[in-house]
Amino acid sequence: MNFEKLSKRINELENKVRQKLPHDHPQIICALKAVEELGEVSDLLVRKWVGSRKGKELGAEEFKQRLGEELSDVIIPLIQIATFYGIDLETAIEEKISVHFKNWD
Repeated sequence: MNFEKLSKRINELENKVRQKLPHDHPQIICALKAVEELGEVSDLLVRKWVGSRKGKELGAEEFKQRLGEELSDVIIPLIQIATFYGIDLETAIEEKISVHFKNWD
């Protein structure tokens, strides 16, 4: 799936959500959601490399599956914010990668 199709699917999802949970500032909700989900990514990584207070270890496949889900949950609201502000995120990412390459030369 390319970035444009992905953005359209996410926009369709946001429209469904807003029908049931209307709010005036979707970009703020998306930013908060991204932070929440990033916390879940961090929790998974801590559980993988440090261990869990709960003693629940994840197998390699379950870890990979859960990490993919949580990373997706982080990326979706970020794409929603970019769409809200009319940012071509694919171009922005390509440009930022170029900047990083220059910084490491």
